[in-house]
Amino acid sequence: MRPPFLRLAFSSNLIALLLLPLLGAGRVFSQIQRSSAMPGAKYSLNGTVVNSVTGEPVRRALVQIYMGPEQASLTDDNGHFEFHGLLGGQTSVAVRKPGFFSESEAARKGPMPVAVTVGPETDAIVLKLIPEAAIQGKIQSEDGEPIEAAPVVVFALRINNGHKIWDQAGSARTDEDGEFRIANLTPGTYYLQAGPKPRSSFPNARSATR
Repeated sequence: MRPPFLRLAFSSNLIALLLLPLLGAGRVFSQIQRSSAMPGAKYSLNGTVVNSVTGEPVRRALVQIYMGPEQASLTDDNGHFEFHGLLGGQTSVAVRKPGFFSESEAARKGPMPVAVTVGPETDAIVLKLIPEAAIQGKIQSEDGEPIEAAPVVVFALRINNGHKIWDQAGSARTDEDGEFRIANLTPGTYYLQAGPKPRSSFPNARSATR
């Protein structure tokens, strides 16, 4: 009678061994995940800032990250930047440089930092800057004489909730040669108003119209 008893004990052990991975799988996997997170480990974040039109690197662009204390870095001659000693997690990355707009600013959404996850598998990122646009010209009389100190106003037409809105995007006055230049414009289509014309040239400027 002993052999069947031994076989029964062996079978029970085998069943217990088979049940162990099933019952503890969630706990074991959770422990593996926690160990792979490596609390307190430090990582790096690097990338390049480029001109969205030409693809060329943008040097001396200011890159900022917001993970704990704000950190900032200027890109080198190759448009490269790098941050070290970062804890794992998500951070926001913003870039700016005079004469350029970020992609969100060009879309008229205001400055919106890019979300990046910092960790052991973080790839190098590419941040794009859009060069500002400018409008320049000359105003002269019918006789071809330059008109000095003539006001020039730039308007942009927006559509908001199905309504037209005329936004003043910039202004200037002509110099002694009748020339003007209005910069710091995002790429797009603009309308000019030159000289002392009434505001009715752009109906309901800065407000909704039909």
